[in-house]
Amino acid sequence: MTTIKHVGEQGAVVVGAAAAFTAAVYLAQFAADAVVFLGEWVLR
Repeated sequence: MTTIKHVGEQGAVVVGAAAAFTAAVYLAQFAADAVVFLGEWVLR
């Protein structure tokens, strides 16, 4: 049987994984933008 606590723990894990994935994607986009910005600045 699935207890409320177990479901709550699964929910917390899913939310945590989604938050970590979102943060990783955001940081990757930020890093890519920074590299492009620095590249353009150096080429100028």
